[in-house]
Amino acid sequence: MIYFLKIYFRNELEKQQTDVALRKFAIKKHTSLDIQSATNNAGANNSFLGLEGTKDIKFTRIRTSFERVLPKLIISLPKDDLLFYKIRLSIFSTLVFFALSFGLILNLTFLILGKTTIYNFITIGVFYIFYILLFFIEFQLTKSRIKNAINVTSTITAEKYDVQNNAYR
Repeated sequence: MIYFLKIYFRNELEKQQTDVALRKFAIKKHTSLDIQSATNNAGANNSFLGLEGTKDIKFTRIRTSFERVLPKLIISLPKDDLLFYKIRLSIFSTLVFFALSFGLILNLTFLILGKTTIYNFITIGVFYIFYILLFFIEFQLTKSRIKNAINVTSTITAEKYDVQNNAYR
């Protein structure tokens, strides 16, 4: 698949905190996250679905039924010592994006050749911009869930760590 964004960690500790946080708040699945439904209306503690592969661990955010229109993002954390994680769209979301892009380019070509009107081009352009907006909304929601999971696990770890004795309770 096409990974479009690579986010680097500052150090190994930040990678470990993110890995621990995502694992703690994930429901383990055994099928591909591309075809797995990520919709859940129950108020569970889990925020992500996770799939552990041989080379990486993939996560996707659990969404409510209202958020079903948002494109599904899949986060990939490599198991080796690389200090980054990658983000991509699911297969269906990628197909929708490419279909809209193809339609926009095709409409632009027909507009230049005079075989269509400006209104058709504007219509597909509005759908394209709307999809990009939905993508950024999903990206921000996913980013905030990751930060929240890291903060919660860091707080739990800090509470278990006894500062006076420099040891865990």
